[in-house]
Amino acid sequence: MVAIQGKKLHTLLKEYCIDVPLRKNESPKTQKKKREFFHRFTREFGNQSLITKNIIAYLEKLRRYGCHKNDNLKKPWKPSSLNTEIRMIRSFINWLFLYQHISHNFSRQVPFVIVDNRKKDMISPELALSLANKSNEIKPTDNKLVRERKNERRLYLIMLLLTGARKEELTHVTGDDLHFDVPEPYFEVLRKGRRREIMIIPPKYIDTLKNRTNWEKVFPANPEGVAKSWRESLKEHGIKKRITLHRFRHIKTTAMIDAGAKPIDVKEVMGHKGINVTLNIYRQFSTKGKSDVQRMYDPLWLKDESSETRLDLEQRRLDESGIKNDKRFTIKECRKKGKLIIEIMVSDKQAFEHQNISK
Repeated sequence: MVAIQGKKLHTLLKEYCIDVPLRKNESPKTQKKKREFFHRFTREFGNQSLITKNIIAYLEKLRRYGCHKNDNLKKPWKPSSLNTEIRMIRSFINWLFLYQHISHNFSRQVPFVIVDNRKKDMISPELALSLANKSNEIKPTDNKLVRERKNERRLYLIMLLLTGARKEELTHVTGDDLHFDVPEPYFEVLRKGRRREIMIIPPKYIDTLKNRTNWEKVFPANPEGVAKSWRESLKEHGIKKRITLHRFRHIKTTAMIDAGAKPIDVKEVMGHKGINVTLNIYRQFSTKGKSDVQRMYDPLWLKDESSETRLDLEQRRLDESGIKNDKRFTIKECRKKGKLIIEIMVSDKQAFEHQNISK
């Protein structure tokens, strides 16, 4: 079968990108992406034949020069954006083969771009929360409207960090999504894939959100304004790292896993599609985490008398946790048979064994 090109390619592409999504009643976001792909592909690809060589040349053009109606705004595409375009092209080729417009499915001949998975810029969760609280400081000259906007931006930042929600999820939360008639109050968000999930409300902000059950938007702050105020806060405190609002999810994931949470539980909290996303993309191994793992489990490190023993490391972790200074807990240490048993007595007199560590 002859390769598709010209008017025939344009007609089939229009059917796939515009007519089919309308018939299948796909989400508005998907329809918008396909419309943008249709206009971009027809403009840049031209009347060329739909073959692997021309597709790769089209992608190379995007990688080097970008694509925009206004030539002054052209910017080279990032690998992640190129991979999104490649998925769209592959899907179009599969659709052509499914409906017998082509005799050979060559979608896999269009290779994905290798994404540079270098360590991302990170800051500690404590520093992130401190900066979120200090951002949008209210000045004496601010009027009532400006103060309300700054308070909403600060609340938006803090809720992003504490809940791990995405910007678009938090922005679309309405008063009907709030639920306070349960022991652990929560609000519902619309995740990727149009599935609804719950997010526990931080105890400190339950009273604040209780007054918003009739609001059309529980978090009315503009995400662009929030991002701008966050960048200004980073700049004021001399932090040159590129920490976006979405990076809060990476910070929260890393902090929970480093604190001892099970990856499968973190995956449910963060709403990831699979455990590989949690461990391979969102989790960033800190220097302290690598050091602690080697000190606890590497036999060569354990034999080194100059390094910290597993027993010393666990005692240090207990001191850092702040439990010893918490009056709600009573800690009892018992050494027997070369082991350290730490029992933590909670307020209701129920005890549980915290750690059982060999020397």
